[in-house]
Amino acid sequence: MLFNPQTVASGPLFNLMRPFFGILALVALGYFGWRILHMTATGKRAALILELFGILFVL
Repeated sequence: MLFNPQTVASGPLFNLMRPFFGILALVALGYFGWRILHMTATGKRAALILELFGILFVL
């Protein structure tokens, strides 16, 4: 196996950064959730579709 994820995810730097990644993920989910709800409430259907495609493209 060329790539072993256990060796990458067990370093001391990764362990220090792990809480930051979780907080960053929660902030991003909240931000995009707020944007989607706002676009739905204001009736901007085209912007909502573009936003969803943008999220899927990034993932």
